Amino acid sequence: TTLTIATGSSEPFNLHFRVPTWCNGASATVNGSSVKTSYRPGAWASIHRVWNAGDTVTIRIPSDLRLSPVDKQHPNRVAVTKGAVVLVRLHSTTMPVHGSDPSSWMQSSGRPLEYRVKPQPAGEFLPFYKVKDITTGYGMYFDIDEE
Repeated sequence: TTLTIATGSSEPFNLHFRVPTWCNGASATVNGSSVKTSYRPGAWASIHRVWNAGDTVTIRIPSDLRLSPVDKQHPNRVAVTKGAVVLVRLHSTTMPVHGSDPSSWMQSSGRPLEYRVKPQPAGEFLPFYKVKDITTGYGMYFDIDEE
């Protein structure tokens, strides 16, 4: 996301933005230069400076594939998520989990936010909001086998 500052004159102020809890590796630049500040997931980041009209701020909030536990009591029952989006697996309520980093065993189908498990051509993952017909069946939470 890129913002352009529109002020009548040079003004010092804090620009705050929220770093989502699911985000690792957030960063920002001002006029192309990196900004050193705290980018802690689940907290506010703040850029304090004297802002001038036309300054540009680019905020990068990466959203990696990850396994998100259903709750603290069930850490091995997980959903596959990409940023804030929950992915469901069509036509299957099971999934072999090949490690804790889904980007190592999932690949893009070529369509936005759609994936598949690398060695398996069927059982594609797509955002839950795209499921129109619940009779097709899908899996949202999967159990990780402890090895």
